[in-house]
Amino acid sequence: SYTARATACLRSSTKLRKQRSTTHARGHLSDAFHRPRLLLRHDTTYVRPSSSSRIMAIDATWYPSRCNAIAPSRRRRSMHVHVRGIHTSSFASFYHVGTSRVHVVRVGTRADRSRSCAMGPSPSPFGRTTTWWELACVQQQPGLRMGAVARMFRIHKRIGTCFVSQELQAKYETARSERQDVVCITNRVSGQQCWYNGNRKNKPQTFRNQNQSSCDPTQGGGIGKCDFCEWDKYTAVDPFGRIENPHAVTASNLFKFNPYHGLVLFKHHEPLQFDYQQMEGMLDAAWEWLNKAHAHGQRQWREQMYPLIIWNCLPRSGASQYHGHAQTLLSPVPFPEQERLLADISRYRDTHGGRDYLSDLLDAHAEAGLARCLQEKGESGICYASLTPLKDKEIVVQGNDLESQAFRRMLYVCLRALIDCMGVETFNLVIQNISFEEQAPLANRLPVMARMVSRGSMQSKASDFGALEVFAGASLAKTDPYAVIQGVDRMAEKTPWTLSILEPT
Repeated sequence: SYTARATACLRSSTKLRKQRSTTHARGHLSDAFHRPRLLLRHDTTYVRPSSSSRIMAIDATWYPSRCNAIAPSRRRRSMHVHVRGIHTSSFASFYHVGTSRVHVVRVGTRADRSRSCAMGPSPSPFGRTTTWWELACVQQQPGLRMGAVARMFRIHKRIGTCFVSQELQAKYETARSERQDVVCITNRVSGQQCWYNGNRKNKPQTFRNQNQSSCDPTQGGGIGKCDFCEWDKYTAVDPFGRIENPHAVTASNLFKFNPYHGLVLFKHHEPLQFDYQQMEGMLDAAWEWLNKAHAHGQRQWREQMYPLIIWNCLPRSGASQYHGHAQTLLSPVPFPEQERLLADISRYRDTHGGRDYLSDLLDAHAEAGLARCLQEKGESGICYASLTPLKDKEIVVQGNDLESQAFRRMLYVCLRALIDCMGVETFNLVIQNISFEEQAPLANRLPVMARMVSRGSMQSKASDFGALEVFAGASLAKTDPYAVIQGVDRMAEKTPWTLSILEPT
């Protein structure tokens, strides 16, 4: 269950923080892992560490004691390896194919399940500088089992080639023969698919907005300029009234697409300028609105209701008002995405001997080094950069419930990481799997889940949804998920909270 998994995520150790200064020493032995049985090859010198020695990441090739053959062969832009006779499990062995060396690291105990992010930039089970392409290289090596990653995802890598004229070379500074790495990752259970090519971030954009200084038509908002700044006059009221706190206030949506459709407005105007207290105020108001709407709906219809919170920030995400606001929904029919998730969970349990889909999905991202954990008062908030993002820079956050402090703090870290560390100007966010107490006992609830994506640049007129997304059901990503999780790590360093690397079970 999610509760059991969250309990298994241990708090970061202060001992690991003290080892930060030794993490990158070439050929240096330190106290990072518990009693590994490894052979270390450093150039032509072999060293077997004693039972009391521990090893941190070094610039060398590591062999496990049961490895009977390893044959590297150099290829363009990456190192391909053939490994035989290596016993692996989800958390016991980590693999990384880099541009010059192969690392095989064995972790000694489950006590290292959660490691401090302060140990270095985006530590990964497959190495310290992993990319989507390198993950695909590792996953396709014969005899190399990657547990949950292989079980959950199909990963294809190919090299695309084209020939470039002299004029085109001069204009875009490309080579005569252009070779590009293309990766496709497909979720075997949900069918969600994403294509990635790092070169697409350099794609020229001819459709540009002329006014790049500000997209705020109210010129800073205020009285007489913004309806939401004067919410007491220019917003509607729900039958059960408003909810108000120091940072947010609710209103009824004047143009509903659901019987219970509300707004949660920031009391300040700028949508991207919010601190943790202001975001928490918005979530408090949204949760109270959902409970009041649910009670009102039960008296009127006496049927199960399905809650949802959505946040469209700025026009490229679908917002019609500049002023920061979220929307609350309580539907008499389940939303299709939640229905698909429940169907995926059921189908996966039936076909994989009772295994839990969400736990294995989280394990796969932990194996790939893309998951983080935040501990708060015995609760855990977990996030991961999605391997199959619906749109660019997708981050998924999970927690016990909407009121969980660990969930809220992780949500804030991830949102601010998108805005402050990755330059996101417009985004979509959804919070689903929200449960009312009488609907299901805690042990049977799904974890509350938030998903957020970037919607591109405000300076671009071109949509980020094309025929591939609309009709083919696949998506294109510009940003490698390892760059996304690095942004989360950088943002966490600016907060008083500690994020840990989530290890797979």
